[in-house]
Amino acid sequence: MAVAQLESLGGITFMNITTHRGARPLAVKIAVGLLAASCGIDLVLKTIWYHSHHSDDSDFYVSLAVVFTILSLLLYFLFRGRNWARWVVLFMFIIGIILSLVLHVQRHSGLYFIYLLMNTVAIVALFRSPSSQWFRGEANDNHTAT
Repeated sequence: MAVAQLESLGGITFMNITTHRGARPLAVKIAVGLLAASCGIDLVLKTIWYHSHHSDDSDFYVSLAVVFTILSLLLYFLFRGRNWARWVVLFMFIIGIILSLVLHVQRHSGLYFIYLLMNTVAIVALFRSPSSQWFRGEANDNHTAT
């Protein structure tokens, strides 16, 4: 098991990112995969919905591209072990739940529950002990390095 190596420079400690990346827990991989799948499905569904309700408008595609670029960058930073990205995902999840309650999103839809389940499993996986230790840069011999 590779242990995260720390290097010190002028009193500031840096983690060797190569070792850190190699020790990524399976829970983080599953969480990022679930979140990416959720975003991909949402992209397809929003495009289908838009075409069935509106005429062809390029502004829709530009805004969709911007939103999904930002989400993709967030998932990239999450996969790279940035702890702030994990908290942003949790914040977005909580805001999404609140907005769905306030705006009366189609919570009766089976798709809503699938999204809710996928995202809930992802959030729980990101905050489990091995994942939390990995995001903080702590060595943990209990998870598999791949």
